[in-house]
Amino acid sequence: MAAIQGSWRVTTRGDDDPRYVQAKQTDGEEFIVAKVWAGDDGDYESTARLVAAAPDLYAVCKLLFGCLGEVIEEHNEVAYSDLHMALMKAEGET
Repeated sequence: MAAIQGSWRVTTRGDDDPRYVQAKQTDGEEFIVAKVWAGDDGDYESTARLVAAAPDLYAVCKLLFGCLGEVIEEHNEVAYSDLHMALMKAEGET
């Protein structure tokens, strides 16, 4: 799965709330991955943290599905189905 490489983190720009997600490359260069918006509660930081964690969450879910998919399916078909659908969504297959 192609994604912007590097270490993703939440940042601010100027006086803004922490609503930007940046990816720091191995050469030190940084790219803005996303600018997030919040609903009525104005919780930009939580949304940005979730986006920043997305590559790590995807990698862990993919690993677990590959290693433990059959075990998860045996014990909880709904969890198996939900995990499988989430991975497919992340990979653009739904």
